[in-house]
Amino acid sequence: MDMSEQVETVLRRLTAGGKKLRPRGLIGRLSKLTAIPQLDVQLALEELARAGSLSGVSKSGQPLTLVGWTGSALPLSQTEMLLGEVIENFSDKSFKTTLQPLLKIAELFSGLSADDINYVIQGMLQCKDSVNCDPIFASATNILGSAKALNNLRGAARNIGIEWPIDAYGELYALTAGPAQPTAVVLIENIRSFTAFARSRHAKYAVGVAAFGYGLTMENFGNRLATGQIVACRAYGDTVNLYDAISHLPAFFWGDLDREGVRIFESLRRQIPDLALSAAYASMDKRLTNPQLCHPYHALFEKDGQRVICGATPEATYLARRCADRAVDQEALGSELDEVEVAAPFRLLQEELPVNN
Repeated sequence: MDMSEQVETVLRRLTAGGKKLRPRGLIGRLSKLTAIPQLDVQLALEELARAGSLSGVSKSGQPLTLVGWTGSALPLSQTEMLLGEVIENFSDKSFKTTLQPLLKIAELFSGLSADDINYVIQGMLQCKDSVNCDPIFASATNILGSAKALNNLRGAARNIGIEWPIDAYGELYALTAGPAQPTAVVLIENIRSFTAFARSRHAKYAVGVAAFGYGLTMENFGNRLATGQIVACRAYGDTVNLYDAISHLPAFFWGDLDREGVRIFESLRRQIPDLALSAAYASMDKRLTNPQLCHPYHALFEKDGQRVICGATPEATYLARRCADRAVDQEALGSELDEVEVAAPFRLLQEELPVNN
């Protein structure tokens, strides 16, 4: 199921029985329920509105008035029927009422047996008594011995009145490479390119940063930074105050030159508004002119399913257009980066600048 289908499935459930949805915050709500970034949720809404399947949504994907489903009805899936049977087997009527919202997000339980669904639900209800504890430990203690289950079920747990603040999920770790007093920060998508940066001349004056371990990705880095959850771990060079560096120094993002890379950049800018694209993209952009040095969006290259994105800055818009059909991974610049400009902004040539009509 691709991202558009996930949004459609959730919308059909939320609007079951002709229910209308408030437009304010709907994109954020759908993003939380589907774990899909808000920009992609808006693109999915745009598709559905243009297809005539939604009312109250503009052709650009923005909810304007009460949102209703006007497309075809969706039959119950096997997972929904199985979950309904599990809920029905609870003897306590108040439990049944409490658990009804889970039917809206039944696909989270897809592939589980009836017994395991029952165990998961009972564990979630037991977690209600552990909201003052670390949710990771609460999850492992109550939900089939799994530390990750509750985090993956956060939307489901919220629907039955269980919620931890985001900072309750503990500290997350980012690797750094650079001096204690850097002049710039470079957020790097992939760990191999982070290692190449660490061994290059750039790490003598700039600090490279890479997400590390479960729960932290470059996509959610900005949000986690804003909640104070990130602990900077020195991998190469000196210890650096990452929060001060990102707050006061020029900051750049360097990732793959593909639709996902542009989308990650846009996601980061929501929390780091002065973030710019790295000049390394200029070297990657050149490779797009030779079809032997770039690749299509295909499963072989783990690029299938990436959605088209427009870009919110002139530079991002340009790169989004350039990588619309073919992509270049950042590792294509190799393990030797001394001849590549990284810790500087990507700048458009005069002829590449958008024309204002």
